[in-house]
Amino acid sequence: MTVVLQRCVYKQPFLSLSFSSMIHEKVICHLGADINLYISQYSFLRKGKKMKERRINDTAPQKAPEHGNTRNKNSVVPPMLSKDKPATHDPHRHPDLKPHNNDPDLPLYRIDQIPEYLQDNRYILASYRAYYSTTACIRSIFRLHNETFNIWTHLLGGLYFVYLVIDLFCYLLWPDYQLGNDVTVVMHEEHNKVHSVVREKGKQTSIPFFIFGFFSVGCVACMLCSAYFHTFLCHMSEEHYRVAHAIDYFGITILTVSSFIPFCYYAFVCDPQWGRNYVIMISCFGVVGMLGPFFRHWTSTAFATKKVLFYVCMVGSGIFPTLHLFIFHPHTTEIPVVAGLLQMLIFYGIGVFIYAFKIPEVFSPGTFDVYCGSHQLWHMFVLAAALTHFFNTVSMYKKTDGVIMCIPE
Repeated sequence: MTVVLQRCVYKQPFLSLSFSSMIHEKVICHLGADINLYISQYSFLRKGKKMKERRINDTAPQKAPEHGNTRNKNSVVPPMLSKDKPATHDPHRHPDLKPHNNDPDLPLYRIDQIPEYLQDNRYILASYRAYYSTTACIRSIFRLHNETFNIWTHLLGGLYFVYLVIDLFCYLLWPDYQLGNDVTVVMHEEHNKVHSVVREKGKQTSIPFFIFGFFSVGCVACMLCSAYFHTFLCHMSEEHYRVAHAIDYFGITILTVSSFIPFCYYAFVCDPQWGRNYVIMISCFGVVGMLGPFFRHWTSTAFATKKVLFYVCMVGSGIFPTLHLFIFHPHTTEIPVVAGLLQMLIFYGIGVFIYAFKIPEVFSPGTFDVYCGSHQLWHMFVLAAALTHFFNTVSMYKKTDGVIMCIPE
């Protein structure tokens, strides 16, 4: 560091100065030199600090200006959102996405504007919900879009099943159970000679509670889980979508498994070992169907065909116990639950065919975006199958009065 100090200049010769004046001028001269040195050092340090701050600012990324077209050449700005595949799912940060409707409270998008995981049907072209908050998802239940009828078919179906279950247990199963207990007590006291028959009657009146209880839970769970999924699939969080999708498949699985329980009990009451075998078979399908959706690959579009095939096999496995009855126990085919099972399988078969082949929108893409799409028709057939099986199993219970007598062959 080089510092130039101001020299002391005397106006008079040194000898002409008095001693006191000479000392006075020397002190002033050296004091001025010290002040000059301190000022120079302070300026140098301040200049170095500014240069260091400038280097840091040049290397650090800066935000883009909010207004105007001017932009710092050293700033780093995120790329603009693509109109076809947005980079963010935040509903408040996709200015480049223009909904095809004029409702700011319920923006609807085209298929090329929504995330890829929502594009499960390329023939439904518009009226998609996407990037919604939880509150917006709930509000959309009462608005018109391509999931409106998917929500309401199973939401109303679930509420109707709740009513049926309450009616079944309060006005049929519980009175029969109480009557069976009363008869058991009276017969024990007055007719000890028929003790074994009374005991069997009392035993069988408690079984329908478990059979119809599980079946009722399956019916209600399937409908409400489906309504939940179709309500919240448009959530801004992809993780929320994955969880809702897993809940939907959980409902489908538990309905399928629970539908087999009344059939396997009443149809194979005279051959319980085979009944247990078929329950184990459908339970294996059920375990896979309940755990599979919690793996990310299960809900991917690439796995869609295999997933549909799995559920077709699970539902279609009901044909094996039905054929077993027709071949080895033909007298039991008169039981209404067998006819109900066949009707249920027919409804499921038609629904799966429509769903798998995207009928009718495959013939006219964009025409059935809101009304009568394949998924809506599939929902109606699922509801019809569940109701058919429910009424047939209840009818079978009424006809047998809760007891099935084995007929010797």
